[in-house]
Amino acid sequence: MEIFNGPAGPYHLSVFAVPQVKSFHVTVYVTRQDGVIEVDFAQVRVSGKGPSARDNFSSLDLERPSVPGTNLYLSNLPIKRAGQWALTVAVDSSIGHGVAEMTVEALEPPLLSSNIVILILLFAAFVAFFEFRRWRRRPGRQEAQ
Repeated sequence: MEIFNGPAGPYHLSVFAVPQVKSFHVTVYVTRQDGVIEVDFAQVRVSGKGPSARDNFSSLDLERPSVPGTNLYLSNLPIKRAGQWALTVAVDSSIGHGVAEMTVEALEPPLLSSNIVILILLFAAFVAFFEFRRWRRRPGRQEAQ
């Protein structure tokens, strides 16, 4: 989900997140305000303030994938508590410094993912089918005539 799209100094930032506790992934797409897409050798950092002061983290560097020509920066944030988070993204490169601030609600992960529920239901149907077949083939069972 997009949590920020706008200017930050000489940059334009698009920030996307999967705001889930313990697996809070963030992706930052960096371009220049003047429309030039390539931003060489930028350092992108994120810091956050959580629901309580002990949850805060600062200056976490985001990694740039090794794909040439991409302006994506990625990280998993150390968010361990659900609630309202204030994130600050800072970008530095040879063209200047930019900062963007945003808020996002970090959610608890679901107790059971939909894949696990589907697997449980398929397993239950499989067991029921074979138990029914075993019951039908049981010796001494009278066939209805």
